[in-house]
Amino acid sequence: SVLMLMLFGSWANAQCTLTANKLKACRGSSINFSIPQTTSFDHITWSFGNGDSSVQPTNSVSYIYDTFGTFTACVTLYNADNTVKCGPSCVTITIFDRPSAGLILPPQNIMCFENNYFCFKDSSFMGKSKAPIQSYLWDFGDGDSSTTQDPCKTYGTDGVYTILITVRDTNGCW
Repeated sequence: SVLMLMLFGSWANAQCTLTANKLKACRGSSINFSIPQTTSFDHITWSFGNGDSSVQPTNSVSYIYDTFGTFTACVTLYNADNTVKCGPSCVTITIFDRPSAGLILPPQNIMCFENNYFCFKDSSFMGKSKAPIQSYLWDFGDGDSSTTQDPCKTYGTDGVYTILITVRDTNGCW
């Protein structure tokens, strides 16, 4: 009889095991939390470790962290009489801050078409997680791009162009 109770206890705990599709993510990314789909309960409490919680009566929930840091997300399942069925079951989530992309346009923002040559300067900086910027992607607005930090560009046709820069840090945040 004791062995059967121990097996039941293991089964009940397995039904409450919280998993996350990502344990590390960038601020603003969606993280999906779930418990086994076969788990039954009367009601449930999802806690995201930052003061936010949810009582969505489902076996999975998505959450977006709007600040960076380390958070302990937990789930607790309840019976109809409000007793704890299992939990809390918890996972630790690390959220990284994103870098800030920036650029400095050349002092001459209007140039004659002949012999035009623009050099752009990166003014991006790392996020509060202090991860160094690892890669750059410049979009020159004419279909051309560059992955150098401070590129120069000659335009083949006259026009007005929107210049974009995207940076990615060593945490994979952009």
